[in-house]
Formats: sequence, C-alpha cells, structure tokens
Amino acid sequence: MTNNLLGLKDGPAWLILCAAADSSALRAACGLTKRLNNVKLVTGEVLACALKWRHTLAGDIIDSQIKLSDGRILRQGEILGVLNRLVFLPPGPVACANDKDREYASQEMTALITSWLYSLKCPVINRPNGQGICPGFLHESEWCWQANRAGFTVRKYSQETWPDTTDIKEKDNFPQTSLRKIFVAGNSLVNNGDLSPNENQACLRLARNLNLDLLEINLVRENEAFIFFNANAFPDIQWGGSPLLDALSFALKGESL
Repeated sequence: MTNNLLGLKDGPAWLILCAAADSSALRAACGLTKRLNNVKLVTGEVLACALKWRHTLAGDIIDSQIKLSDGRILRQGEILGVLNRLVFLPPGPVACANDKDREYASQEMTALITSWLYSLKCPVINRPNGQGICPGFLHESEWCWQANRAGFTVRKYSQETWPDTTDIKEKDNFPQTSLRKIFVAGNSLVNNGDLSPNENQACLRLARNLNLDLLEINLVRENEAFIFFNANAFPDIQWGGSPLLDALSFALKGESL
C-alpha cells in the first residue's frame, strides 16, 4: 500500500473507511486519490487498534481526535468528507478480554465509532443510523415497500412463515442481461441514460428516504417502463466505473455533478 493511499500527509483530508478485505473500496480509494487531494484510507482493523480516542459531545461543542497505531491522527476539523464502507468493527484488542467483558466492550466501541461518524459536520457518504455503523441493510420485503413508497413499480412480493421460503420466482425469471444498475451518489445518478424523469426522481427519493448517499438500484425493463428488482446499499463501486468515482468525489465535497 503506497503512502499516497495511506494518506500520510498531515492536514485536511478525505477519509475512506472500509474493511481490509473490501477490494471494491480499496480500488475506489485508488481512483479517488486522482480526484481529491490527500485521501486517507483507514481500515476497520486499524481503527479498532487506535492508540487513543477523544470524543467530546457537550451542547454545541463537538470535538474528536483519534491517534492511529501508524502515527496518523484524525482530527475532527481536518476531515473534509468520509466514504463509509465500514459494516462492523473488527475485535482488535477487545478480543483479548474475558468472555464476560468482550461483548460489552465490543458494543461500546461500536457505539463510540457510530457516534463519532454521526457527529462529523462534513459530508459522510452513508452516515450511521440506528441500524449500525453503515446503514441500508434491509430485508427484501422492506426494500420492496420502500421502493413502492419512492414511486417505483414493484412486482408482487409474498412470503410464507411455513415453509420458511420467499416466493420470488416470478422476480427471478428475468435474465441477468435485462438488469439495469443505477447508482445514486449524493444528488447525482449514474447509468440512468434512458430512465424517465419520474424514474430518476424515484431513484433519488428511495436513497433520500433511507438517508443513503450511495445506493445501487437494480431495475428491469418491462415493455416501456422499468420495474424495481432490488437494491444494495453496499455496492461494488467498480461496476460504476469512472462516472461513479466522479460522482462520489463530488458527493464527498457536498456538490453535484
């Protein structure tokens, strides 16, 4: 990993949080370094082993500082924007705790990181919510309901309690070649060339209703319209190519393409 990707230079920086095994985020980090100055890549494994935390919430006073084991310091006022791909925090030193304390300590660390990310005043792509560090992991039934609420045409969905199976055969009959991947990045849409104005608005509305700044929406064309198939709040960024990286770089700055 190069010094440019680690972001060893001091001063204001853009932050990418992800797991060490998140190859999509690692490649996105390489692409974003060409579009933004001083990108700092911080994995969950490194964050879990931070040497020192300071996180203050006192009325209007919000301040934080994290000293990482590699010497980097993440200061509240120097973080310009965050791409949050951190689904959970690895155990780190917490794994050494006894059985009685390990779960409690892990929950406290997760709460600390969630509070820190939520309190940042800069743009945070997929800011934490009540679901955890990274939001948007919904059951398929909830995705269908949210898509319908956003204005999409949604195929019939049904689920039985016995046997424990979901009746989605009708949805799965579509060939993969008929799927259209649309990406929402901030206020921008990627790969939406032949969508109608109403379908464009439905894409943006679905992301906004769930407070998601990065969302993959898969649609299927039927006759002259697109029908909602599924969505993914943890997409493979490589699928969006350079246009998605461009949109993400603007979203991290709080701007639109």
